[in-house]
Amino acid sequence: MKNSIMKAGQGQGLFDCSGLTAYSGYFRDKNKLLASSSGGAAAVLSEAIIKEGGCVFGACYSSDFRSVEFACIERLEDLNRLKGSKYSDSVKRIFHDGKYTALWPYVSEKLSSGREVLFTGLGCDVAALRAFLRANHIDSANLFTVDLICYGPTLSGVHESFIDSLERKYNSRVKNFTVRYKKFGWVPPYVMAEFENGQEFCMKFYDSDYGKAFGLYARKVCYGCRFRGINHQSDITVGDYWGLRPEMSGYNPDGVSVLIIHNERGRELMDKINKDEFALMPADVSYIIQSNPMYYKPRGKPLDYEKFCGDLKRYGLHKALIIHDGGYLRIYAGKLARLIKSCARKILPSSLKRFIKRTFLHRN
Repeated sequence: MKNSIMKAGQGQGLFDCSGLTAYSGYFRDKNKLLASSSGGAAAVLSEAIIKEGGCVFGACYSSDFRSVEFACIERLEDLNRLKGSKYSDSVKRIFHDGKYTALWPYVSEKLSSGREVLFTGLGCDVAALRAFLRANHIDSANLFTVDLICYGPTLSGVHESFIDSLERKYNSRVKNFTVRYKKFGWVPPYVMAEFENGQEFCMKFYDSDYGKAFGLYARKVCYGCRFRGINHQSDITVGDYWGLRPEMSGYNPDGVSVLIIHNERGRELMDKINKDEFALMPADVSYIIQSNPMYYKPRGKPLDYEKFCGDLKRYGLHKALIIHDGGYLRIYAGKLARLIKSCARKILPSSLKRFIKRTFLHRN
């Protein structure tokens, strides 16, 4: 459905939605829907390409879950590797035949084989791929591209520090990790980690150190992102249908995706969706973009950005966040208390130490 209102957005100006078409949708299969971050739009498009003999590129976690990289998926049963939001900066590499190789040449190799290729990533990822293909005169006729409505990935150090802290706390390696676990449905999101020793960590994402950092600190370039609004270089943009309320048509408590179509190539890709498996319906593009301002504008940069980056490297994620909250004393209070206790043990006579312990420490 073409939009009837051609302007969307508030605050920093209006965005012209003319020429865009939008849909909303979700997997009808509840298990597939729960495994997706929102409604599963990227997953259903990926399934369509693979069923036709093509391959799909998308972001995944490294084998140790300490970084985000890319994978090339050619079988439906392997698509789970790409599911779930990745909120950290990605490394443009792919693991193939027991070693890492550069991402863009590997995509080019697949395109040159004559197969259909779907590339999913952030707006800057799609732009970088297209620039590489143009510079190397590689035919992109078989390429479909999907980008994500992007808040801006947080610093890679945030993700790695968070995984480190979990593994220290649980004394075990992470074997599964997600920042969009649907514990009670679509919202609120939970961060969940499973460990090799059988233990599990689960917490509301925005209550966690990871969520707090993601809400404030992105890569420096993200604050001036050029690949939004009319500068999206993908065929389709997908994301969560924020703004969809329970009383509105098409709502699903387990997640709903939006799909914004940019061009004819995007419409070709949309036609491949299996409507029996994916509930797809027209949507008001102006309302969708108004509810998803990150489609057309980047987020603001915190005043303490540089300081946080330095503190993250020096202290790690948890202490850096405490400092951000003005908690320098909270960092050192524990160390000071331990130092005083140690000195007291060395200086005070035994009789006085026994009196303090009996009088103050053993009170109920």
